[in-house]
Parts: sequence; C-alpha cells; structure tokens
Amino acid sequence: MTPAPIEPADGDVLTASTSAATATAETASAETAAGTVAADADADGSLALQAAHGDDEGDQPVPRVKERQRWIALASLLAVSVIALIAVILYLSDVVSQWEDRADELTTVNYELGAELSDAQDTVAAQTDQIDRLTAQLSTAKDRITELANETANFDDDRAYTAQQIEMLSGYASTGASVANALTRCLEAEDQLVVYLESPDQYDAAEVAAYQQSVTELCTAAKDSNTEFQKLLNG
Repeated sequence: MTPAPIEPADGDVLTASTSAATATAETASAETAAGTVAADADADGSLALQAAHGDDEGDQPVPRVKERQRWIALASLLAVSVIALIAVILYLSDVVSQWEDRADELTTVNYELGAELSDAQDTVAAQTDQIDRLTAQLSTAKDRITELANETANFDDDRAYTAQQIEMLSGYASTGASVANALTRCLEAEDQLVVYLESPDQYDAAEVAAYQQSVTELCTAAKDSNTEFQKLLNG
C-alpha cells in the first residue's frame, strides 16, 4: 500500500516564503555593499592617479625653464658673435679702402717717376750724341792744327797768319774740351739721377728733388756752352 503524500500546512508555506524573501533581501544588500566598496575603490584609485599626474605636471615646468634659459644664452652668444663679425667686416672694409687709396697714390707716383725717368733717359741719350759730335769736331780741329803746323814749315811768309790760326784753333780746342767736360759731367749726373729715380724708397725725396734741380742747372749750362761753341765753330 502506497503511502499518501504529506502536504505542508499553510503556516509552514508562509514561513518558507518569508525566509526566501529575507534571503533575497540580504543577498541584494550584500551586492549593494559590494558595489559601494568597488565604487569607493575606483574613486580612491582615480584620486591617486590624479594626484600622481598632478605631481608630474607640477614638476614639468622646471626643465622648460632651463631650456628657455639655454636658448636665451645661445641667442645672446649669437648676437655677440654677429656684432663681432660686423666689427671685423667694418675694420677690413676700412683697411681695404686705405689700401686702395695708397695703391692709387703709389700708381700716380709711379706714373710721375716713370715720366721723369723717361725724360732723364732721353736727356742722357741726347747728351751722349752731343758728346760724340763734339769729340769728332775736336778730332777734326786737332787734325787741322797738325796741317797748319806743317804748312808753317813750308810757308815762311804766312808764318804770322798760320800762328794766329794755330792759336785760334788751340783756343777752340781748349773751349771744346771744357764744353766736353761739362757735357760729360752732365751725363754722369743724369746717370746718377736715373739711379735715384729708379729706387725712390731708398732716398729722401727732398734730397732727390734738390739733386735733380742741380743736375738741371748743370746740364743747362753745359748745353748753353755747347751752343756757343757751335756758333763759334760755324762763324
């Protein structure tokens, strides 16, 4: 015989339902408390992260200040270098300008010295030609004196005339010798003047100018004497 099932009483069913509800409420309260703890933990972690990040941001401006100071120092050094370079460029420009002015002055002086040297050389050449002609004339006069001396031996009647001619020609020879000596001195002085003019830096300019003036006077006197002598010979 199968036993009949035992059905719970209404009071027991109510008690079981109440217990289940209480358990469900406690479970919900536990879950709520766990969520609150988790939320608090997340909040604390966020605050700690923010605090750490804030500390990093607080420390960051220090290298930026150092970097700014470094750039200021580099900019100052660059400015000083540029100013020094500009000063050097200005100095070099002034030196080049002075050198160009000095070069122009030396070029002008060289042109003047070249012209004077050319004139002196032309004068020397002319004086050399005159000395050569005078030497030839003196040789001719000596030959003529010899001829007259020979004629004196052959013509007694013309002895006085011949003696006069000999005396005159001897005077010509003496005068010609003096003129030749003056022209020779002029030529030597001109040669020395050329030496002075070729090396202007080795001699005092005032002394060279004075010597040039004396040479001019000497050669002028020699030329005048030669002119008078030529007139005497041709007269």
